[in-house]
Amino acid sequence: MKINRLLTAAAACLLITSALYAQMSIKFRGSGEWCIGDKYQQIFVNSGQESVVGQVISIDTLTPMRGMSTGIAVKLKTDREDVEVQLGPSWYILFQDMALQVNDKNIEVRGYRTMMNGKPVIMASKLVRRDKVLLLRDDDGVPYWCGWRPKM
Repeated sequence: MKINRLLTAAAACLLITSALYAQMSIKFRGSGEWCIGDKYQQIFVNSGQESVVGQVISIDTLTPMRGMSTGIAVKLKTDREDVEVQLGPSWYILFQDMALQVNDKNIEVRGYRTMMNGKPVIMASKLVRRDKVLLLRDDDGVPYWCGWRPKM
């Protein structure tokens, strides 16, 4: 009887220790340099956004700045130019329910235009395809993929 209690107590301690160790060993990966305070986010200026409409001519992965994780970019052909539109990090964009494809027409993008690596790009805050809207940044320019927000 005493041995059964001792074995039960030992098993319970082992189980609790294993559960605690498993919880402590979770490693958060971070945003891959895509969130508030990172160099990429500091480029985005909420005022001065513009809207462009065009046809998708390519969808690619990119690394906007050294040390960042990969992101997704769409090249749009507008009436005036071909422009790269940076949507956000791959780990966020690829899990959205959207079916954006090459040759899609009348794609509307709202975002901030800047220069990166010597070429014009638009850092998107919103993308519209037919009757669907993909919101990428809130009204303050904070990306939706950044769960932590400044405390108000």
